[in-house]
Amino acid sequence: MKTVKDRKYSFNHTKQRIKERYNRDVSREWYDNMCNRITNSHDGWSVLDIDGTQLIIELELQFTDNIIVVWSDEKKCITTALKDWR
Repeated sequence: MKTVKDRKYSFNHTKQRIKERYNRDVSREWYDNMCNRITNSHDGWSVLDIDGTQLIIELELQFTDNIIVVWSDEKKCITTALKDWR
């Protein structure tokens, strides 16, 4: 059976990767806020690389290290987190 990689899947996958790579727990509310920030504003994030319909983005966070994530234009959400992107 094929896994449906929808927004719920993307949240759970991203949450796991942030925990593994940054040792931080994130909530669904945090995830939705970050997706909204990327969709609606250019404040607090910058594009590090572009790969087709995906962007590698550095999220600028207060009181902690920045987090590197992958944004899918197709799905309109964050799909994973990276520790090092190069």
